[in-house]
Amino acid sequence: MKSTLILLIWGFFFSICQAQTIYFSQNFNTATNSSQTPFENATAPTVGQFNYITNALITPTGEKFLKFIGNNSICRATRSTEFSPIPSTLYVQFSVRASSIGAENADAVEFYFGNGANFDNTTAAPSTPVMSIKFGVNTPSSLIIQGSSQLATQFLTVTLFINNDNRSMTYNDGTRSGTVAAKKYDLYVGTALISNDVSVNNTLGNLSQFKILTKSITGSPTLDFDNFIIKNDFVVLPIELIFFKAQHSGNQQVALTWATATEINSDFFVVERSRNAIDYSEISKINAVGNSSKTVNYQFVDESPLFGTNYYRLKQVDKDGKEQIFRPQSVIISDEKIPFGVFPNPTNTSEFYVKVEDVDEATLVLFDLHGRNVNFERINVTQTLVKIIPSSVLPEGTYLLKVKTFGDIKEHKLVVSK
Repeated sequence: MKSTLILLIWGFFFSICQAQTIYFSQNFNTATNSSQTPFENATAPTVGQFNYITNALITPTGEKFLKFIGNNSICRATRSTEFSPIPSTLYVQFSVRASSIGAENADAVEFYFGNGANFDNTTAAPSTPVMSIKFGVNTPSSLIIQGSSQLATQFLTVTLFINNDNRSMTYNDGTRSGTVAAKKYDLYVGTALISNDVSVNNTLGNLSQFKILTKSITGSPTLDFDNFIIKNDFVVLPIELIFFKAQHSGNQQVALTWATATEINSDFFVVERSRNAIDYSEISKINAVGNSSKTVNYQFVDESPLFGTNYYRLKQVDKDGKEQIFRPQSVIISDEKIPFGVFPNPTNTSEFYVKVEDVDEATLVLFDLHGRNVNFERINVTQTLVKIIPSSVLPEGTYLLKVKTFGDIKEHKLVVSK
């Protein structure tokens, strides 16, 4: 006994969900005979009915399904009543197999999605579909789905993510996940992605109708269809990122820039930094535009990067608190071109650096202008660079750092400003 198709409720990260509408769902489990009547209604089909099923059969016993027999009659199953509301995206899933092959046919059956001429009960193919899937057969046992050869004799699960919208979309049905660009579609057989970001054929059409039609009848191939589910359970990306860059901008600083093509319900961005590309800390928070269909540019300057490799990560947060994290960028900061002395200077941070001739030979003492000694932790970063972390937060003012190296004493003035 075939189990009923289970509809997965999608959990989405980093996204805003549209309300789900199920446009069509049918697995033929209720069939008691080969009549198409319970599964078609010419004028007012329900979510489980076609408008027309012509020359195709319903198998009423055992595994129940819709059978397309490639004899001298053209089989078709059509949903000509438009979906409402008309979707700009569709999630389509069904099962298909070739129970009989006969002879080679490159285009035995075609499954069309779109609207307009010939999405009806005629034997003509729709003239301007948004997209279609071709099913061919090849001896002895191959089913050709959109040019990809599959084992024909067992039911295969075909899943389509059609995006006829002007924005990129993301999807996750619990088994398959990805992003599909505007006016493109992804096609899976089982869990294998066989068509990735393929352009639709007609960008002006909509996805309100479908039609399954036999095309070639050489050798009388027979294709079986089952477990149809068509819905609009798709996700609009909160933002469409054009780029995120991190570049050394001179003066030992790092310029971070990024741009968005679109934004929906976006609240803010967080710039994070890491030394090991694993543990990240927030270094800045930038407010987002929120909603935009035009290019928006953002920037932030890290005035105190770490020495060595800095990994920067951009995180976007929408107004519902959901997050989207983008691929890190890295920048290497070297101390080779740093002059001897203290930096950043002035500083508003709780730490600073001093460039010396040799850290092993350098003795450091920090004073305030009253001559009082200031305690600090010293970390040797490189052979010529020392990181100074005061034991307590330094009040605003001027300080003197005395550096003794190879008997030579130098004093560097440090200004702390909040």
